[in-house]
Amino acid sequence: MSIPKPVYNPPFNITRASHSVLNVKDLAASRRFYVDLIGFIVSDEDKDTLYLRGVAEACHHSLVLKRASGEPQAERVGMRVFSEEDLERAKAFFDRAGLPAEWVEVPHQGRTLHVSDPSGAPIEFCATMDVKPRLVVAFEHHHGAVPQRIDHFQLLVPDVQKACEFWMSMGFRLSEYISPDGTDDLLFVFLQRKGNPHDIVFAPGTGRGYIMRRFRSRNPITSSTSAILPARWALPPTSSSARAAMVPAMRSSSTCAIRTDTASSCSIPTTRSWTSRTSRCAGTRATPYSAAGSFPHGGNGSSRRAVLQGLRRASPRAKASR
Repeated sequence: MSIPKPVYNPPFNITRASHSVLNVKDLAASRRFYVDLIGFIVSDEDKDTLYLRGVAEACHHSLVLKRASGEPQAERVGMRVFSEEDLERAKAFFDRAGLPAEWVEVPHQGRTLHVSDPSGAPIEFCATMDVKPRLVVAFEHHHGAVPQRIDHFQLLVPDVQKACEFWMSMGFRLSEYISPDGTDDLLFVFLQRKGNPHDIVFAPGTGRGYIMRRFRSRNPITSSTSAILPARWALPPTSSSARAAMVPAMRSSSTCAIRTDTASSCSIPTTRSWTSRTSRCAGTRATPYSAAGSFPHGGNGSSRRAVLQGLRRASPRAKASR
């Protein structure tokens, strides 16, 4: 397969990953976890909804928890656009693509556009949001892991190539991709708008994926960097071998897994060797994951390989092929 070409003049201007909306069964228990334990800042709340942000964020919310009677799931992935005019351009873009988009009213946000991408992922776009004070140096509000800001999303999709092509048509840049050795078949893709390695990642599988958060490091040696806490949906509940591989990996790379949806699975091919490549327009050499490879976006390379190996062992396709 060919690598999609970047679109230098996108139909509308997406600036970054903005926020996520999660449905939860027990809002009080979720508040104890996200606020009391993890350390999120409460911007607003009512009996059915909790609006949270990190200490470095001035926008009203980057995580919304909503009480729901069904299974916990990701309701929306939020993206920010540059202006109200970009929202109009986005609506026209989705109309041309045959994707129904509708205007909705969302508390604490400006005009908001709801749409689902070709893989069925529910997305919302907004240009403005209520503003709250940043609390980076308000140390009396710091506790738990001290979440800083939202970083990126990962979505599990049935066709990574198709998802990559669509999101790149909206102006996202391919900063890195993972493919089986000897091919350009897209296994994972890392796409960005805000200038860091990625705002959204696509991987093969079913379910929603995870949300990545930046946290303040407690280790003085790494105090200039951030620990990462992913809220994952990627592992089936019976994947004991995958969880066993992830536990030491998470400890060694200062990460922690939170699984909130038991209906997801990540389909990792059984090949023993993958290659990570930066996008060809960046002109950087490939990095193999087999035989002492490493992930270029931080963390411990061997521990991240263990996570991938654990996911592969948990994959239904991998089990069926053995």
